[in-house]
Amino acid sequence: MRKILIVSYHFPPDASVGGMRPAKFAKYLPQFGWEPIILTVRQHYHPLTDPSKLKDLGLGPRVYRTRMLPQPGRLYLALKTRVRKATPERASTPVTASSSSNRGVLSFIRRALVSLECLPDDKQVWIPAAVPIAAKIIRHHNVDAFLTTGPPMSCHVIGLLLKAITERQWIADFRDPWLLHREESVVPSTAFSRAAEAWLEKKTMLNADSVVFTTDRMQAYMHQRYPFLTSKTAVILNGYDPSDFNGGPTGACRSDRDTLTLTHTGSIYQQRSAESLLRCLSDLIHAGRIPRARVRVNFVGFTPTVRECATQLDLADVVTVIDFMKYEECVDLLHRSDVLLLFAQGQPLQIPTKLYDYIAVGKPILVFAEDGATTAGPTVALVNVVESELRAPRSVNWNVEVDREWLKNLFVRAGYQQRDERFESVVDATESAILLRTNGRSRYRQAQVSARYQFHDADQIVASYTRSSAIGNLNDFNSFFGNLENPVIRPDERGPLPWDAPSRMLVWGSFTMPRGFAIFPVIDTRTGFPYSNVDANRSFVGPRNAAGRYPTFVSVDAQITKKLRLFGHNATIGLKVFNITDHFNPRDYQGNLASAAFGEFDNSVGRTFRGKWIFEF
Repeated sequence: MRKILIVSYHFPPDASVGGMRPAKFAKYLPQFGWEPIILTVRQHYHPLTDPSKLKDLGLGPRVYRTRMLPQPGRLYLALKTRVRKATPERASTPVTASSSSNRGVLSFIRRALVSLECLPDDKQVWIPAAVPIAAKIIRHHNVDAFLTTGPPMSCHVIGLLLKAITERQWIADFRDPWLLHREESVVPSTAFSRAAEAWLEKKTMLNADSVVFTTDRMQAYMHQRYPFLTSKTAVILNGYDPSDFNGGPTGACRSDRDTLTLTHTGSIYQQRSAESLLRCLSDLIHAGRIPRARVRVNFVGFTPTVRECATQLDLADVVTVIDFMKYEECVDLLHRSDVLLLFAQGQPLQIPTKLYDYIAVGKPILVFAEDGATTAGPTVALVNVVESELRAPRSVNWNVEVDREWLKNLFVRAGYQQRDERFESVVDATESAILLRTNGRSRYRQAQVSARYQFHDADQIVASYTRSSAIGNLNDFNSFFGNLENPVIRPDERGPLPWDAPSRMLVWGSFTMPRGFAIFPVIDTRTGFPYSNVDANRSFVGPRNAAGRYPTFVSVDAQITKKLRLFGHNATIGLKVFNITDHFNPRDYQGNLASAAFGEFDNSVGRTFRGKWIFEF
């Protein structure tokens, strides 16, 4: 297994959302043949921790946690405080023109020094400590590649130095853009510091072997800035881990069905703002349009302006602000909410990670954002249109069979079956509307020949061959609004149905053995199901279900049973073995042309054992 070093300032148990992505990399990379090794900072550097986030890692990757050097600015402030305490106070000096000028010079010097202290960010003091340790880890463990993820962008400076020292493959992962992540009001800068950051960003793009972004828009923006990047970039979207959301919490229904609950999780900072929501809510309440007692808004995380705004708008009893909550508790709260809130103003290139958690929960999402990666274009209102008179589905089924005892104890059957469905519900899509029709049609044809040879008593062997065809409208209603909803609706087409398998051969038997044993072998082989290819926008490429078929399905199974007599009752124990030959029978196909794994099959169920116990009374 190849080895990869992941350099990330944020990593569990750090409660920051920035630690989720590298943690999930560490969890799933071994499935792709990579052993992760983690380099991060010691836990006490993180202001908030969530130990529950460590459960994903188990006994998995090796994690090296290092110290950071003291920040010069903090040392200066500490020394200045001590000097002030030790020095007696002097009488104040009147302000003059010269002293005012001196203050202007001192302010500029202070600003310049602070900008250097935050170049590229305030985590720069980790660089001198991290680089030698990372180089030692790479040599000691013979690491094949290393990945740096930012922000903080100091991680990429570490990567830049490691590349020069080790010459190993370097993947630079950008969760946010570099030069757009700063706010002038938060981090002072000068012309020199801005030029230095631009130089560091360009050197990172030049020296990294691969550069990864979290959105298509960020990738396009960086391609525009650095045309040489086009051959070595990739987009790996953020997402959610199904294991974090399995089944939802216990009693995940709303706690109060008379109250509408809106919830936002995560920080609200920079240009993000909840003010427009709160003002609208205040207006509706004071106008009597919404009863005050029937609406609640939860904000979980760093939201410095929300409390003040809620108080000013007389919403203190409606809005609840929770500074910190563990991730598992956040998921529980999301499940118990009615509407989930997302604020992404001023983020044209990013998609907030919380959006994927919201999608996993499956509740309605109210988004406040301009055109950008989050909205993926201006909002388009799609009208729901019932295009034709709704009719009840009709089905016509008929079959014919011929049975004959060909030889003694050899029974042969030949048959033909056809089923025609009409007036099926079909969902279609245009640029301006989602259409519901009941003009769908499907047809299934099947010709089958089977033979059964019976030995003495119940012993027999049965073989059958089936030739079939299944075609119809592919946008059936249940595909989009059934138990497993498909979120992407494309224009309807007719073609092979997803379960179409033209040829199938099935052989099975039952044989009694001495001492109450019996064996039941099964051989099942059939044509693979059809699949389609899609592009990066999930639009179909070529006719649907015509791009190819899954590999031929082959499974050799067997069951062995033993009859017993226990406590005066009949009992049976048995062992079932599925796919004895461990044949590769994939259940998933990667049909997205934009994926690095395009064309690959996966998720086969290998050899499986199961027990059986029957007690008759």
